[in-house]
Amino acid sequence: MSENRRHPNVVNQSEVSVIPMEKGRHRLRLQRLGGASGGNMLGANLTELAPRSVSFPFHYHCATEEAIYVLSGSLALVTLACRSAGGIGLRFLLAPSTHIK
Repeated sequence: MSENRRHPNVVNQSEVSVIPMEKGRHRLRLQRLGGASGGNMLGANLTELAPRSVSFPFHYHCATEEAIYVLSGSLALVTLACRSAGGIGLRFLLAPSTHIK
C-alpha cells in the first residue's frame, strides 16, 4: 500500500480552491472545506478576511448552528443581542436563528 494513500474524506486546505469575494466592505477569501472533504450535512468553511472588512451581510440560519473560530488576528461579531470581540483562540457558537450582522 502506498504511503500517500489516504481516506477520500481527508483533504488539505492547500488542495481546496479559493473563492475570492469583494463587494464594498465585504472583502474575503473563502475555502469550502466541508464539501471538498465529502460533507453533506456538516459544512466547514475557512474564511480569511481583509483588515477592517465585513465577512457576510446580516443573516441567520433557521435550522443550523454556526461556529466561528479566530485562528489569527481579531474579530468583532455583531448580533441583534450583543457585540463581542476577541482574538486568537476565541470561539463563537451561535444557536439557530441568531441574527448575525
